[in-house]
Order: sequence, then structure tokens, then C-alpha cells
Amino acid sequence: MQDYTKYSIKDFILDESFCRWVIRNSTEDTLFWENWQKQHPQQAKTVLAAKELIKKIHDAHEELTETELKTALIRLSKSRDELSLHKSSYSTAKRLIGFAKLWKIAATVAIGIIALLYITTQLSVNPFRNSTVYEKRIENKKELLLEVINKGKSEMLVYLPDRSVIKLRANSRISYPKIFAGTNREVFLSGEAFFEVTKDPRKPFIVYANELITKVLGTSFTISSYDNDTEVKVIVKTGKVAVYSSEKEEGISTEQAELTLTPNQKAIFNRSAKQIERTLIELPDPVKPSGIKNNILVFENTPVYEVLDSLQEIYGITIKYDRALLSKCQLTAELENQPLYEKLTLICKAINATYEIKDGEIVINGSKCN
Repeated sequence: MQDYTKYSIKDFILDESFCRWVIRNSTEDTLFWENWQKQHPQQAKTVLAAKELIKKIHDAHEELTETELKTALIRLSKSRDELSLHKSSYSTAKRLIGFAKLWKIAATVAIGIIALLYITTQLSVNPFRNSTVYEKRIENKKELLLEVINKGKSEMLVYLPDRSVIKLRANSRISYPKIFAGTNREVFLSGEAFFEVTKDPRKPFIVYANELITKVLGTSFTISSYDNDTEVKVIVKTGKVAVYSSEKEEGISTEQAELTLTPNQKAIFNRSAKQIERTLIELPDPVKPSGIKNNILVFENTPVYEVLDSLQEIYGITIKYDRALLSKCQLTAELENQPLYEKLTLICKAINATYEIKDGEIVINGSKCN
């Protein structure tokens, strides 16, 4: 993970994750960046300045043509050449030093604009311009489907025939039948949406999002599958979902291995490598109340395995460890409202251990305690 604590304004505007948050404001990015800002208030002014610059460039994007941008860069380049020709002139040294500083600032801004324009083009400019996986899926079903397109900047509520509710995010669209007639409830997504699915064991709910297929009975989850993104993501909030990829080769659908996701887990499908990875979300939420006042967990000479078991139950995430190895390890601490990963870092530091995330689970690596 990047060390954003040392980032400057330029670093932020060149960071794809930061730009995606400012421009698209997806749920996952918003959770990460809002939490990060709370933990690092010293970067507030830098973050605000970077956000304002990105928004200004993005708002002016349609008015700035490639020709205008190239012309500006040519002017900068000529100015730089003039500067190099006059370097030998001592009498103009002071003026040239100031000019050099101005060139450096202008060049930095120009590079930032170019990078940002590229990122915004990839993220949000006319996401429906080419024939996409989404369009190919619905091509022969258009007469039977209703399509909703969200061209605005705020979420749009979509109510399905089975009373399921979809929060359709910006620059996204979804197609679904007027009536769920058959054995499945099928919808087709391009973009990002949060689903609250009505339970119906007789009719599985299936979402086709680019090359990834998500199958559920009744639960809530988010899918991000913008046409220009290199990845498709499925994030589970409640319940359980199954995800798998499906490729069409010569008209034949071939399904890859299926992954099951539970709360706080997410699947990431790499569209170029055609591989699915199961991992955890950036900020896991408790799935079960701790039962403790103010959610403060107090431990006094408590076996570490009991602490880990408590966290596993609260967050619904499997935490693997060697019980025999940690049998003599004890913990005295107060764990308040820190994010899960901060809690784990504190615990591991106390017992000289480490943790890692593998296939949607947390694995504790350590040694015996005396």
C-alpha cells in the first residue's frame, strides 16, 4: 500500500485511486479515503487542494482539446529552449532563475493535467462508446428488457419486479426483465451498483457484470464493473454470494471455478489475466455486535487465542493461527474503535507476530511466547 502521508499535491493528482475517488466517488474508495483522512489530519490541506485542482481540471476537460493542450506544451518547450540559450548570460541570471522556477511549475502542472486527463478518460468519459460485454449480452434480449441509465452524479434507486432494490451509481446502467419469469432472476450491469436482493430460494438472483457472474439467493452486495476498468469487483455486505467468470468462445459459455464470498470479503476479477482473487475489503465492518459497552474490548492477561476468536466472531472473518504455538501468549489491552487491521497490528506487536491476508482469510504468523 502507498505511503500517502508523504504525498504532495502533485503526487495526489497523479494517483489513480485518489482521482477515482474524487471523480467517481465509489463506495469502496470513499470508505478508504475518508478513514485515511481521519487518521492523518495533518494532510487535510494538501488533500483539499488536490481535490479542488482535480475537480477544476475535470470540469474543464470537455472544453480543452488535444490541439490546445499540445500548443501549450510546445510553448513551454520553446520557453525552455530559450532559457538554455541564455544560460551563459550573467546579466540575466536572476531573471532566468525566476523563469526556470516558473518553467518547472508550469511543466509539473502540464504533466499533471496530461496524467489526469488520461485517468479521467479511462474512468468516466463516455463509458458506453464501444461495443461492450454488456451490450453483447443484452443484444438479443432488448425487447424483453428494461434499461435504466444513470448519467447523473448521484445514486439512482431502481426497483425490480421482485422488490429487490438497486442503488445505481454514476455513469452506470442496468437491464432487467419486466417480469422474472423462468427459473432465475437475471440482471445485466455495466458500471457500479449496490444490490439489496429479496430472498427467494426457488429463484437464484444472477448479475452479469462484464466477464463476472454473481449468483445469490438473498443478500446485499456491491458490484463494480465499468467498461473501461481492468478489474471487476464484487464486495459482500451481508449474506453469501457465489462468483465465477464466463467466457464466450465460438458461442459456447465456459465457466471457471466458483468462489464463495461472505461479509467483508471481495472478489477481484482481472479481465486481462482472466483470474479471480478472493481477498478482504479495506475496512471490514463488524457483522455481529460485540455486546460490550461503547464497543471497547478490554483484555487483561487474556490468552491471545481468545482475543483472536472474539475478533473472528465480531467481524465474521476467519482468523487462522497455531493454537499450540500461541497457547502461552497473553494480552493486556483496550481495543476501542480502531479498524480491524489496526487492532491486529497492536496484537501482533505485543506478541512479536505478523499477520497476512490469504484468500479472504487472516493468517497469524508468530513464535512461542515464554
